[in-house]
Amino acid sequence: MTETYQMFPAVVTQVEQLTPLIKRFSFKRNDGLDFPAFSGGSHVIVKMNDQLSNAYSLMSNPQDLSCYQVCVRKEEQGKGGSLFMHAQCVEDFQLEISSPKNLVELAERGEKHVLIAGGIGITPFIPQMH
Repeated sequence: MTETYQMFPAVVTQVEQLTPLIKRFSFKRNDGLDFPAFSGGSHVIVKMNDQLSNAYSLMSNPQDLSCYQVCVRKEEQGKGGSLFMHAQCVEDFQLEISSPKNLVELAERGEKHVLIAGGIGITPFIPQMH
């Protein structure tokens, strides 16, 4: 079964170098509207061009839909998406962002959640803390 996502033309509005290997990218929709609502743990597909697209966990505040943020770890031995993001995705770069999908949603019945993660694997948990 193939997942279908709605795609939104978007622009890179900010790039922050967080560590030597990790950058945070902020995106806004080209039409000026808010992105779709999401819950902590959601990911989006970032389509950089006709050949490259990757899934990244949303890092932004789920209450602020004016922009989405993702963090990308530079992977020298990857398929090329993270290298492209680090080298080519600068402010004003045009790309497409998908609607969000959540594969690690918190259980609403839970009275208490303990979040344990490390490295770049922490990214889906940041918005869950909101």
